Amino acid sequence: MKIRLLSVCFSLLLLSGCVFSPVQRADVRENETENEREVDRLLDAQLGLLRDEITPEERKAARVLMTRLLPLQHQRRQRGIYEKSTEEQRLVQDLNALYDSYTVTYLNPDKEDFGYEDPPWRTVAKYSITADQTLTPLRPKAAPPLQEKELFALWDQICSWLPEDALDRFDQCTFFTDGEYETLAYVAPIDQNGKRWEFGVDPVDSKEEELFLETVLHEYFHSLTLNDTQVKYTSRQTVDTYNEEGMVSLEGSYIDDFYQTFWVDYLDDCLASEDTFNFFLRHEEDFITPYSSTNPSEDISECLTYFVLYPEQEGDAVWEQKLRFFYQYPELVSFRQTVRNNLKMEP
Repeated sequence: MKIRLLSVCFSLLLLSGCVFSPVQRADVRENETENEREVDRLLDAQLGLLRDEITPEERKAARVLMTRLLPLQHQRRQRGIYEKSTEEQRLVQDLNALYDSYTVTYLNPDKEDFGYEDPPWRTVAKYSITADQTLTPLRPKAAPPLQEKELFALWDQICSWLPEDALDRFDQCTFFTDGEYETLAYVAPIDQNGKRWEFGVDPVDSKEEELFLETVLHEYFHSLTLNDTQVKYTSRQTVDTYNEEGMVSLEGSYIDDFYQTFWVDYLDDCLASEDTFNFFLRHEEDFITPYSSTNPSEDISECLTYFVLYPEQEGDAVWEQKLRFFYQYPELVSFRQTVRNNLKMEP
């Protein structure tokens, strides 16, 4: 009998320990409410302009997926793991497909896309860039004398737009062509660390000066935001800062500050898109050009370009906030002023 009584008492003690106190119940409810608010906040961020278009039933379908996705994201990031699990990636893709279907219904009934192409291109001439920013032919790829004169004039024009030391990290200039109105220019690191760079220019596309200037600035800003002082080129990804395949941005870098401010809530949705046109339509008010919606690297380069070329913006649209974002960096404000002076633009 004593053994039975002791057993019953022990069972009761165990049961009493499993009962939540009022304080514990309140904590559980608060956590559940906080999770629900986070689900709705992320859903609103990713739906963008669809927020006011879709039906309650359509939002509910998206919310079910987001409710399943969010805990997986939190667990992975808490463990410091960059690569998504199969289940997490599937949920991201399912949400993206759902958003795209809503976008076609409400914002893109003609099913347009960017339709980017990658035509073949050929090298016209290659040059090394000396300390005083003049070009020296890299044999055997030098242009004929008459054409070379035009190429040198084009390079001098690029140098005249930028601050005096802006091209110090560039060792090589390649003139190429892939036809009219395709790739106007490019930049690329020529070492493993992103310390030394190449500038590529298509002379065929240089005739429209305004477009060419915008492209040169855009490409230059890739080198400014993706060089060795801003990012680390590595296969070891992190969850702490902005990452691209083979690249991790440094804490406090231009691109990570930009990503943390404007992109963190919907980057995964953007990357899940094969063509980001629908993503752009959902967030059209966030981007200064359609191309800037491609990813944070393209967005920051586009925004820096128009930070230089546009007057200071005073509106509330996200794209205007992005242009104002750069005024917190004195060195970028100085860069802007120098370029505008070189272009004889008003301050």
